[in-house]
Order: sequence, then C-alpha cells, then structure tokens
Amino acid sequence: MSVLVGMSGGIESTAVCHMLLSQGYKVKGLTFITCDSGESAARSAKELAARLGIEHYVADVRSDFRKLVIEPFIDSYLAGLTPNPCVNCNPTVKFRLLEEWADKLGCEYIATGHYVQIVCENHHYYIVTGDDPQKDQSYFLWGLSQEVLARCIFPLGGWKKLDVRQYLTDKGFALKAKEGESMEVCFIEGDYRDFLREHCPEIDSRVGQGKFVDSAGRTL
Repeated sequence: MSVLVGMSGGIESTAVCHMLLSQGYKVKGLTFITCDSGESAARSAKELAARLGIEHYVADVRSDFRKLVIEPFIDSYLAGLTPNPCVNCNPTVKFRLLEEWADKLGCEYIATGHYVQIVCENHHYYIVTGDDPQKDQSYFLWGLSQEVLARCIFPLGGWKKLDVRQYLTDKGFALKAKEGESMEVCFIEGDYRDFLREHCPEIDSRVGQGKFVDSAGRTL
C-alpha cells in the first residue's frame, strides 16, 4: 500500500515518514510552497526524502494559498473578527491538494504529522484528540470531509512530542529531533499586526481602536 505524506521538513513529518516505512508502506512525500519563505523548507524536505530513500514532490501553491487563506485572514481582521487560518487552510488547501496529488501519484492513503487520532464507527469517521494534551490538533481538522478522512493516517496521534523526539534520535536523526518549533501563523514572520499593516496600510484608520466589553455589553 502506498501513502502520500505531507512533508514540511520538520520533526513530525520526518517521524511520520520513518514510521510508515517501517510499517511496510510505500511512502511518497509532498511539500507545499505556500509563501516565499517556504522554499527553504522544500529544500530541507527534499534532502530528508533523499536520505529516507523516498520519492519527493514539490507543489507551488502560493496563488491558491493567498486567495484561500491569506486574503480571508486579512478580511477577517478588517471585519473585527479573529480568524483561525489553519482551520481554513486544511480543507481548502492542504488536504484538498494532498488528495489530488495522491490520486495523481497512485497513493491509496494520505498522512500528516498532526497529533490527532481517527476512529470509524458505523461507517462514519471521527477526529479524536491526540494523546498529548499539549499538542492536540484535532480542532484544526474539523472541516475535513468524510471522503478525505477515510484516506487519512495520523501516526502521531498516540504519541507524546518528547517521545517523537526520542524516536528520531534513536533512528539516527538526532539533529532533526533537537529542532525547535513555531506555534505561530506559518505565513507570518514576526508580529501579525505588522503583517496586517504591510498588506493593508490603512487598517488602523479603517478599524480604529477597540474597547474591552463584557458579556453584558458594558465597556470595561
């Protein structure tokens, strides 16, 4: 059986590729370039794929990503809302394209390094929280369709992050295991407010200063 892994070049996707290979899957890797800074990640992923001996592909999706993720992100702030770009990206960009590429490359399954689990009951698939409460990412994936979930493998759902680092160390990827991680929005370097002002210079005048208001409507 073959599986297409979404490879970022980071700790999780490297561990996923190694785990699936050890389980007998034929693994192929796909890296998305979603913004200009993604080119370095693609190079890193390609080097890791070569070391693992798997096929690797790169998809430049900057145009789609800007239209479907970045622009709604900016528009939400202009409307006084607080967006969650990952929730939007997964069904509209990441998993949609993983499924399309899996079909093109003849892969039955798709896999990512999300810390979630998947359960099938009465022919219906459910996303379940991962075992690591500090890393659970199930809320990012609620928008995925049943058709996509039926093809998903999430090898890290039953793992703790520290154990994943140790796993990579034991498999000869000690430097990769020691890498840091970002908990911020993937397409923003620095403060998101600077990003918004760069892409919408008039945002301060359009939105203005806000007020802290409690649930009863009283200004605090």
